[in-house]
Amino acid sequence: MCVAVCLGALVARHVPVVPAGIAVAAAWLARRPRLLIVSAAVLASGLAWHALDGLRAPPPAVVRGRWVTLLTDPEPATGGAVGVEVRFGRRHAQAFARGSAAGALAARLAGEHVRVDGVLRPLSDRQRGRLRWRHISARLSIDAVTGTRAANFIGRSANAFRRIVFRGADALPAGLRPLFGGMVLGDNRGQSAELADAFRAAGLTHLLVVSGENVAFALLVCAPLIRRGSLWWRFAATMAVLLAFGTLTRWEPSVLRAEAMAAVAAAGALAGRPVAAGRLLALAATGCVLVDPLLVGSVGFRLSVAACTGLVVLTPPLRRRGVPLLLAASIGAQLGASVVLIPTFGTVPLVSLPANVLAVPVAGPLMMWGLTAGTVAGVLPGLAPLLHAPTHLALAWEAGVATHAAALPIAPLGAVAAAVVGVAVVLALIRRSLVVPAAVAVLIVVGLSLRGPASSNTATEVAPGVTLWVVDGRSVLAIGGLVPAAAVDELRARRLHRVDVLVVTRPGSGAASAAWPLIHAFRPRVVLAPEHHQVAGAHTARLGAVVVVGGAELRVVDAGPPLRVRVTRLTTLAPDGRDPPPR
Repeated sequence: MCVAVCLGALVARHVPVVPAGIAVAAAWLARRPRLLIVSAAVLASGLAWHALDGLRAPPPAVVRGRWVTLLTDPEPATGGAVGVEVRFGRRHAQAFARGSAAGALAARLAGEHVRVDGVLRPLSDRQRGRLRWRHISARLSIDAVTGTRAANFIGRSANAFRRIVFRGADALPAGLRPLFGGMVLGDNRGQSAELADAFRAAGLTHLLVVSGENVAFALLVCAPLIRRGSLWWRFAATMAVLLAFGTLTRWEPSVLRAEAMAAVAAAGALAGRPVAAGRLLALAATGCVLVDPLLVGSVGFRLSVAACTGLVVLTPPLRRRGVPLLLAASIGAQLGASVVLIPTFGTVPLVSLPANVLAVPVAGPLMMWGLTAGTVAGVLPGLAPLLHAPTHLALAWEAGVATHAAALPIAPLGAVAAAVVGVAVVLALIRRSLVVPAAVAVLIVVGLSLRGPASSNTATEVAPGVTLWVVDGRSVLAIGGLVPAAAVDELRARRLHRVDVLVVTRPGSGAASAAWPLIHAFRPRVVLAPEHHQVAGAHTARLGAVVVVGGAELRVVDAGPPLRVRVTRLTTLAPDGRDPPPR
């Protein structure tokens, strides 16, 4: 039924939802499984059609004195702007503010209300396809914020708690505070591109935001309170904790999936009918999609369900074969998530297995300590340095694991290699032997991942606007305009771990912002940019210049936008390790 409902939500059709709902109820009461599956799929399809129909683009309009509700926490965007998702009436919009309006908006939090002046515009086709799962149908440019109102009681309480926890986190080093906010409260604002890329390359992105496991940690923190009293008290207390934690962490898709599972488990315990893990996941995913059919378009929701499926299906048999719990859970979750990772991103980070084994055991205590001791630190700031000493050590450990794992010369697995590993694990479970997957993993690591990029004297476009030269084992990377977010992953999939020369072909802040993820990921030894560039630390390459990098020469053949560079020869870098200036 879960698969049928998800497929129905993907294939939206204009079908009457009321008869479909009646058919679902009748099939459930009559205990007719096949009819229930078909009618639930039809209902999901009809609900998805109505949800998409509500996303029709509004006509352009000038907004004056309109009250909107913030759906997310405002965060910095490109060009000094502040971005946030808002609800006005029954519509959701992606809003941006600059100047004084950005300053007034930046201090607000989700759930609060602001009165704005601005311009409402429809989204482009590309934006609409990317944002529709969040029910966003318009773009709002905010010119002025003319008033503010507090959130409702639940939102006001959650925001007050977040401010207390972040006040206590001021005792942490500035570089670790955004990591603390992401791992404890799901607030990833302010996280550096370098750290975010390291966690992504190490397969630890789920730790940067609140994920399903954090729901279990929150219930564990509140367990002494929940366990006191009758079954009805336990059920009510569990639901209250889930509501509070969801509001606190802004109802991310992975949190929705985990909270739905916890709610179904609590209802089963109340009814005296414990629910098996597989059925628990299927019921929770089905319920989430029926409530919001557009969730099937969320990569986060897909990854959460797929990883949890891998945990449920593969971890128990691996444990029975003697595999340690952490390793078995990492293998199961990674193989499950690969079903979504490969079609979406093209690769699976192989280094994530050891990285998760090292990082996940610290994430649970960190989250629980951050919620409890972090609250005390916010109330008593004088004790914050002492209370957050363990937090500091745990955050430094997590950041160190991600950074060192990302720096390892281990390329991510492609589709074929990941499929071979998955088949090997399944065969091992059937034959009750771990020799086959171990041998396959070693062969893949040694044969595919530890090799450097192949030598080539031709230019290769690895992504739109990203060109790579590899000459005599040295690499030159040229980027122009906006760089796709998947460019870093694509370069890593080509087993590129260091860039010798990075050429930014266009001036302006947009090109500089696009260059930073690549600079952080590949640490180029020399960065070239045209005149009037805004890339910190880059050398300016003028028309006709011959840029000498040790014994290598790059000739600038056109200084106008876009900047053109011809690779004359690239054989060696400066013997003293320094970056000689261009001439």
